[in-house]
Amino acid sequence: MTIENKIICFHCATLINAKEKVCSNCDTIVDKNRYERVNNKIHQYIQFGYTYRRRYEKQLKETGKIEEKYRLEFIGDVYAWIGLACLSGVIGSASWEFVKKIVGKIISQVDEPELEIFISDEKSLQRFSNYLLDYHRSFKGVNDDIQDVIFEEMEAHAAEGLSAYKTYDFDDKNQLLEYFKKVSNIARKKHKKSKISVKFAKELWKEIE
Repeated sequence: MTIENKIICFHCATLINAKEKVCSNCDTIVDKNRYERVNNKIHQYIQFGYTYRRRYEKQLKETGKIEEKYRLEFIGDVYAWIGLACLSGVIGSASWEFVKKIVGKIISQVDEPELEIFISDEKSLQRFSNYLLDYHRSFKGVNDDIQDVIFEEMEAHAAEGLSAYKTYDFDDKNQLLEYFKKVSNIARKKHKKSKISVKFAKELWKEIE
């Protein structure tokens, strides 16, 4: 199944047409605004907690230092759905077997062979889950160099959305410092706001036995 114009039901993990107002499988009403908020949040988990982190950890392991910076785009929604399945376990207290069941159901509905690793290699799925948990915990226990470079990436993304940068004179040291402080505050607030609540994680997939 192509996932274009598809969303996932948070109650039964069935993919449905994005225009539908009710899940065709479990009859749960679809709250589109809530869906978009959650989808945006889980993309933050995956982009900064998993994708950027893995890239920089690989670079640090191979070269002993971090010199090359990346500019990564958000990855597809299927990763977001699998991320939600993982969070239902690591912060929502669902059993690992239940998480694997949800991930298997999601992957069975899409045509993306590269995702088969998440059901064929349990260690990969476990690492994915643990990385998202580390993001949720604000990278507690993660290598300091990795933390620093991830927050730099968060700041870079935050700066892109700061249209007021044109009002700053970057030749003025004080204004430059003010700008970077503002960007840093925006990035950290965005990180805090992106966290999915434990309550929501526990509510996921209630229509699955």
